[in-house]
Amino acid sequence: MPTPEVTIEGDVLPPWDGKESNYVTIFALIATTLAWMAVGGRLFARRKFWTIGADDWMVIPAILLVTANTIMACYADLNAGIGRPLWAISDEEFALWFKCTLASSFLYPAMMSAVRISVLLFYRRLLGPTCQVLQMGIKVLILLTIPYVITYELLLGLMCKPPSSFWKPFQRNADCGDVYYYKLHITLYSISLAFDVIILVLPMKAIWALKMRLRQRIVVCVLIGFGASACLGIAYRLTLWILEMRRYPFIDPRWSSNPLSQVIPPQFDRYGWTYWVPSLLESNMAIIGASLPALKPLLSHYWREHPNHKFFQLHSAHQSHRGPGQHPEHPGRSTLDPVMS
Repeated sequence: MPTPEVTIEGDVLPPWDGKESNYVTIFALIATTLAWMAVGGRLFARRKFWTIGADDWMVIPAILLVTANTIMACYADLNAGIGRPLWAISDEEFALWFKCTLASSFLYPAMMSAVRISVLLFYRRLLGPTCQVLQMGIKVLILLTIPYVITYELLLGLMCKPPSSFWKPFQRNADCGDVYYYKLHITLYSISLAFDVIILVLPMKAIWALKMRLRQRIVVCVLIGFGASACLGIAYRLTLWILEMRRYPFIDPRWSSNPLSQVIPPQFDRYGWTYWVPSLLESNMAIIGASLPALKPLLSHYWREHPNHKFFQLHSAHQSHRGPGQHPEHPGRSTLDPVMS
């Protein structure tokens, strides 16, 4: 049985109970499983209707990068003390903590850029070559992801001299600088948010100009919104990052008496909730949102094949007739077949 610890002032404090919550691992496995299901359904639907395109191929490296980030999150949670009180984490565990964080930071721009490129390629074939301004905007955004990734990777790589100081707590404070790291991530997340907002609004005008019923246009815009849903994740992450670095939590005496408390910010007391969970939420939400539009034709096909299913009977109660603009042979199909219908 662990014995009580005594602070410098002589206060007797209860020992850590040794319980591991592992909430990061649980969240990571659930979120990434849903992402793989969405991607699997997307590829199945596209293959079934012979509509597989460059955007579908691009989502494959995206989901692999997201999975790599999930593996790092789980490894850090299970081996680096994520979720424990800071004073219960050893020097070696903090070193592993920082290694996983650094690897995830390097992975982030490439991971999210892969998702964005997949969404942009989807826009490109969804709206066709008629919207020249939109097509040019898509090309520019795809090209801008290259300097976005390279610049951030270089700035992150040059943050510590030598780079190995990043995961050595006592050297890190002298050779890296938390202020640089904080400002670098604020800049990265701000640019990412700007990217995602632009991607969200980019096709809306062209979609609204399509000759479809109002309801169909709304449905398409909503599906497009799901495709760019990463902007919600990054907005949450950016807000949390700013607020968290301004938070001054209660410092446990057992942590303040630890020499590591002089070189590790006290805000790390809930790093799992403020770094890993938002990272997993943003990346997996982006993958799922980007795959949802491709699932619509699969559901429409299943609807036509199983019209008596309870779910479709409930949905059909709101649609008593086929309106103008629908496919003449297949009610429910829009002029965007077969990509979106």
